[in-house]
Amino acid sequence: METEAALDAVEGLIEQYHGTADGRQSVWPGPFLAWGVSPEGLAGAYELAEKYDVMTTTHTAESPVQERHLASSVEYLESADYLGERTLLGHCVQVSEADIRRLAATDTKVAHNIATNCSLATGVAPVSAMHAAGVTVGLGTDNIAHNDTANLIADMRVAALVHKVADRDPGVVPAERVLAMSTIDAARAIGRDESLGSLEAGKLADIVMLDLDHPHLTPYTDVPSLLVYQATGTEVSTVLCNGDVVVEDGECRGLGDRPDPASIQERSRSLVERSGLDTLVH
Repeated sequence: METEAALDAVEGLIEQYHGTADGRQSVWPGPFLAWGVSPEGLAGAYELAEKYDVMTTTHTAESPVQERHLASSVEYLESADYLGERTLLGHCVQVSEADIRRLAATDTKVAHNIATNCSLATGVAPVSAMHAAGVTVGLGTDNIAHNDTANLIADMRVAALVHKVADRDPGVVPAERVLAMSTIDAARAIGRDESLGSLEAGKLADIVMLDLDHPHLTPYTDVPSLLVYQATGTEVSTVLCNGDVVVEDGECRGLGDRPDPASIQERSRSLVERSGLDTLVH
């Protein structure tokens, strides 16, 4: 698609859908991959973000193959005027010290998708170096095509442990930092820290409650450590979204009767067979 046509289409989506669902739905310009978009497209995406007071995001430096250029992905984005306070870069695994300095100097945010990076064996993002430089890093789940579960609570433990191995330092990325990456830093990464990310008067009541009455959570003395190292996500009992209860007693409201697991499994097998992919399933 030509650049102007693509930007016009995105602008139309923002005007039609941004702020819908009682303000819960956001629409951002999302050029797919740093090197897959023209400089004009990247600059235009950032201009749209400024015009409509939203963020913009793109996949950046996830795998080594994406960095086979004379300039790094971050350098390319900087040259296209795409870095800045409204930009959230996904992954940033293959970034140099110079790249990290560029992110910090422009207040560009990073989404750290640790489970996907592990699943695809693309490497470990230098999160502790980003933190030291002052880069805002939020913990992300990416998508279930690579993460498999999209379980933020489970991913917190992965993030806390993997970086200790990568840095060979048991003190890096402690539980408190991982919890912040999942809450207030994540809110800051999407430009919503004034309304989300912490329990404060005046902020939206987006709250997740866990039932701690489980053997694997007992005993505990430190809440961040409990959430990061012991919780698995199955303990979630109640979820409030802007004050509305959307999960109660572990059941998601509005979905009707829970589907039968056996029926779901059978439909999955049928879909694989009808698509001709059954020979790939072992």
